[in-house]
Amino acid sequence: MYTPTNGREFGQHVWNAVYRGASGWIPVDSTFSETGFVDSGHIRHPLPPTERAKPLRSCRLRQRIVDRYREDLRSVPRHTEASLDVRPLRFVYLDCGRWGGTSNFPAGRHFAIVKGRRVALCEFHGSARAGSAAPDLNEPLMNSFLHHLRGSRHYVNVIAQTWFLSGPDEDFAGGPMYLLIGDLHLPIQTEVPTMGPGGAYVARPEEPIGRIAGGEDYSSTTAPDWHQRYDRGDIFEEAAPELNIFLDRLESFSRREEIHLVQAGDMYELWIGLERHFEHFPDRSQVALRQGQPRSITAQQFVEHWVGITNERNPVATRIQRALPESTWIYGNHDNYLAVLHPGIPERTRLLRRHGLYVEHGHQADAYNHDGEIEGHTITQQVFTLPIMREFDPSRRRHFITFAALRCLARRDFHIYVMAHTHSPYLTTVNVDLRLARVQGRERAEEEEAQGED
Repeated sequence: MYTPTNGREFGQHVWNAVYRGASGWIPVDSTFSETGFVDSGHIRHPLPPTERAKPLRSCRLRQRIVDRYREDLRSVPRHTEASLDVRPLRFVYLDCGRWGGTSNFPAGRHFAIVKGRRVALCEFHGSARAGSAAPDLNEPLMNSFLHHLRGSRHYVNVIAQTWFLSGPDEDFAGGPMYLLIGDLHLPIQTEVPTMGPGGAYVARPEEPIGRIAGGEDYSSTTAPDWHQRYDRGDIFEEAAPELNIFLDRLESFSRREEIHLVQAGDMYELWIGLERHFEHFPDRSQVALRQGQPRSITAQQFVEHWVGITNERNPVATRIQRALPESTWIYGNHDNYLAVLHPGIPERTRLLRRHGLYVEHGHQADAYNHDGEIEGHTITQQVFTLPIMREFDPSRRRHFITFAALRCLARRDFHIYVMAHTHSPYLTTVNVDLRLARVQGRERAEEEEAQGED
């Protein structure tokens, strides 16, 4: 168990799992009141075959999110019980997935579109597939766009769709169609350098500026360890050709002026295999950049260097940022520097809130990835060194849906919540149990009364 409030030390923690037939093993961690799910801090040790049927699972890494939830709930407006009963609180939860993967990672070519009350989660492939039917969303602009994307040579599949029935009409009126694209993680290295007959690299190795130390034996007849590790951790892989086809279709759409493109963060990969140039910031309100020490580089030099190399080696990076006249660019955790710096690229923002939408990357729900925290970067480098650690990342869907519900309770000015971050597309409608707000309201009143007495 990792405890950031207790000396930043690792310890041991055990939780239970209850077996329920077709539902399989259901985790139950009574210590932290997590039943039916466990958050992203739980990493299971692999067990021998004879032990795998037992309900106990041990944990090496554990991060509490209770404090993070409490912080959000403090901003929930106080309501009477009568007012809470009048209007049930519900919203659409959308994870727009990612664009990447070919061989080492599963291919994902996900995108989502939102127009008014209608939401659709989709996937695109550059080649047509036998038996694929034309999508039908019962919304003219969305249908026209998807049919144009598909044409006669490509494949578009609507993974899921929903229609949000609640909420006043004025919350949705007059907005464009939003096109949402999730994580890209555009790599700084596009191929592993190899040795030529004369003993020199055919492709120049990436400059060592800002790279983590280790594996830099350039006299070796094989590529240095750093390059091989980076290649194994390249999430984007060979996804650029189909993204270029997608952009071709987007740019040729006759009603493109009615589309607002939103890239939901982690467009650039500025963490894996690279040094950290941001600092811990206790109140999580901002990304604090590290200032250069003597004979080292500054955060600005680091970002300018690697964003420049990424744009040079991935031309699709520049192209997507010029695809539409109306666009919003959100920063994630792996490109968190762009919250402050934007060298030659569009300015990034933390979130988008308009026309009933609330869009953010989603890393603020992670105890070790949110703004101002540095542990996520440390874990990323551990995964860089030991890629097998990726297999121990548990499903965190209920965790993120709960966090989205807290956002909704705190603001009540949106009906569709959108995130990326998990790399897994998902669409559902969430009904919020308003007893949570009642309990919180009472606790808040008691806190205020206590403060008044003091």
